[in-house]
Amino acid sequence: MLDNIDFCPIEWHLEMNGSSFYPHDTFHILVGETISMRVSVTPTIDAHSDMVQFEVCPFQDNCNGAVTPDISESILCVGCFQSQFQTLSAATLPSHVCTFTYLYPGHYKITLTCLQRKATDDSPDSPQDVKSGRLWRFRPPIDVIVAE
Repeated sequence: MLDNIDFCPIEWHLEMNGSSFYPHDTFHILVGETISMRVSVTPTIDAHSDMVQFEVCPFQDNCNGAVTPDISESILCVGCFQSQFQTLSAATLPSHVCTFTYLYPGHYKITLTCLQRKATDDSPDSPQDVKSGRLWRFRPPIDVIVAE
């Protein structure tokens, strides 16, 4: 039996405070310092999507197998956690920018997702669900160590 394995059709570009950031890197900051994050993707193959949605999701890793997904009281965000673009092609480079400030020390992580969807009809405002597209994640999640 053969399994279908999809090749990720996007390449992630991530900048943290103006410097390139790569998987398995750890970002160290002090409480109250800001992280300016820019996330962008480019298609690696001739793929075209009618809609692209970025989502940035910070959470706290308790380092004991448990995570705290709602850290709204521990973080300030300038910008939004989600952005949407109408198209993804070789000619476009959609990017999402947001700035975080952590209020408490700890071990945090940030997951990045990119949802690519094809339009199902002529209306750009038609409701679509996740099953109609592909969800790609930046792996592993970004490690952020916040110290006092």
